[in-house]
Amino acid sequence: MLARADSGKAERGGEVYFASLKQFLYDDYQNVANKVQPSNEEEGDLILALSAAIAKMDEFCRHLKYIKTIYLISNFDAKIIFNAEEMDRILVGLHSKNIQLNILGMDFADEGRGLPHPWDDEDVEGNDRIKRQLYNEKCLRQLERNLNDHSPMQNRRDTVWCTMEPFSSAYASLSEPRAKRVRPVKSFKGELMLGARENVARGRTMVIEVECYPCTRKSPAMQSKMYTHSQSDDQTQEDMAELTWQREYSVKDPDDPDGQVAVDETDREEGFLYGSEIVTLTDADKEFYKPDTAPGMEIIAFVNKETVPRWYEMSSTDFVCAALDSYKANVAMASFAWALEQADCYVIARYVQKPRTPVKMVLLTPYVEENGPSCLIMSELPFAEDVRYYNFPSITVPKTVKGKPINPKSKEGKALIPTQEMNDLMESCIDKMTLMDGSFVEDEEKIHWEQDPTEFARPEDTYNPLIHRVKHVVKHCAKLGNPDDYTVPPVLPILKRHAHPPQELLDQCKPELDELKRLFNIQKVLSARERRELEKQKQAEGGRVPQVKQELDVDALLNKRPTEENQQDQTQQPSEPTVKEEPSSQPATASAPSDEAEIKQESQPDIDIPTSVSEDNAIPDLKTIMQSNKSEKDKQDACNQMSTIILDMINGGFASDDMVLEHISTLQLECENEGFTDLFSSFVSQASDSAPKRLRTQISKLVQEPQNN
Repeated sequence: MLARADSGKAERGGEVYFASLKQFLYDDYQNVANKVQPSNEEEGDLILALSAAIAKMDEFCRHLKYIKTIYLISNFDAKIIFNAEEMDRILVGLHSKNIQLNILGMDFADEGRGLPHPWDDEDVEGNDRIKRQLYNEKCLRQLERNLNDHSPMQNRRDTVWCTMEPFSSAYASLSEPRAKRVRPVKSFKGELMLGARENVARGRTMVIEVECYPCTRKSPAMQSKMYTHSQSDDQTQEDMAELTWQREYSVKDPDDPDGQVAVDETDREEGFLYGSEIVTLTDADKEFYKPDTAPGMEIIAFVNKETVPRWYEMSSTDFVCAALDSYKANVAMASFAWALEQADCYVIARYVQKPRTPVKMVLLTPYVEENGPSCLIMSELPFAEDVRYYNFPSITVPKTVKGKPINPKSKEGKALIPTQEMNDLMESCIDKMTLMDGSFVEDEEKIHWEQDPTEFARPEDTYNPLIHRVKHVVKHCAKLGNPDDYTVPPVLPILKRHAHPPQELLDQCKPELDELKRLFNIQKVLSARERRELEKQKQAEGGRVPQVKQELDVDALLNKRPTEENQQDQTQQPSEPTVKEEPSSQPATASAPSDEAEIKQESQPDIDIPTSVSEDNAIPDLKTIMQSNKSEKDKQDACNQMSTIILDMINGGFASDDMVLEHISTLQLECENEGFTDLFSSFVSQASDSAPKRLRTQISKLVQEPQNN
């Protein structure tokens, strides 16, 4: 309901009503927005409007006990006539009907945030309007104190019945997402039992009557549905009708290979596939494999909380509280929760929610507050089939493929084990990136970071971006009405609050980050999309596409520039060695024949042919030697050197299986091209004898596959 007290209006005793109490739809908001206009009069009875709102709310809501809310919005320019009798009448009306009063003033001071009035003390002198506003604010502050201090309801002493804040704060809060409040729904009511059920009558079993309520649940985002255009009854306006899904079962038609035959619902049976056998069960058979369980919660054991992995408590949780109507159960639950808290213990219990339902193993943790409730938090424990076991390699103690520790002083150990300097820099960077010494503060311009010992990222201030982003976009488009005018609004700043680390913290630890990049040799690796865009850009300019250096640039290793001494030696030779070019992944560009010749000469630079195959650059060295004009004996020696390197990799155990197979594949390809089949066969027999069983099988498959040149 919207009401305005206007002295110039005679109807309804001076009040102007724009809408009655009801659920407001979008059309109702538009109609009210067209009617609400600022009043040009300087007089009005605000108390009369408040009394009318209380009467209308009592008429619509009757005497239901839920809490209602009235919002009083005004600039408070007109002086409020507030005597003691009217004050008592307002207090009784609001308290008796469970109504909260929220007062929003245009120029109020925000006492909760410590914000003063927007004007200075010098502006008050000689300004009657400001004086009236200060007087009205003083009267309303008195009303706020009376409403909050003289609540007659004993069970709602903590309820705030009246609040006062500036309208600017309330308007700014509209951009903040609001989590949906869900009424607590009882999910279980039964007994928490310690001991055998048959000993309950003998008094040898502890029994506490408990109730379960949801504590944490995953909230889904707004889901879209399927609609279609349909004509309304008057055939003049096109509406959207929701589509309904229909499922149909069919089997292949034996008479028509491409046909399908629909199966009636009465002819369908449920079954299980066991190998190639289909096992069908009737409703009577299903009763035999259903568990014969009774609802309840039985304590199995007590465990120290240090032995429980943290991820066991990350499932959906429930509050396990004592029965509200049992004083004995509340005392027992409080004592039990405090005992668990003092002993640093958790409870493992067997939980059955309903009759003949599967058993769940749950973890009960104490939840204790000094001036609050004492209860238990229940989280579901995984069974053996629910846990995924993975063996990740150790970072501080790396091991070979065979499980032997790598020597820290060896070449592989120095490359895998971080040094003390790296550890100290990483520890310093983590200390400077801590978020426990500050929080995000929102001002008029942006959300920035400030050093403050308050808690960071509290759950009540951390919103799901997906839920509120979808809701914000749908709400914005619904206001526009016409689908042709739909525009996507910008993301709310509060949803991006935790999207990136605070820039202040990044600037604070920048020296450590730069030093870590240098020590770990961190380089930016372009994505496939970035590489394609770079290639297209270079091709559009008509030039050659440069090879961007990645983590391992094989092309740069194969095409090494010769030194000055090698250039002098090569000039004395009668002919230059030719190098077999690898097929380029770059698309061919149309150019003149002379240009193609120049590009071909540029793509075949003089290279420094290695004399032997090195362990660090085995594959490029072998390819370079085999593609050169060296003698057959030199090429055989290179293949033998490659064989020795591969056998050392297998016996040492420091190389992965993929690396070993890649080296073997390269050696096989080069041996087939040069006709060194006997040499490769001898190597395969040695490698099979040295390799473990899993690698031996992979080598056998690799050798049998044909190698493409």
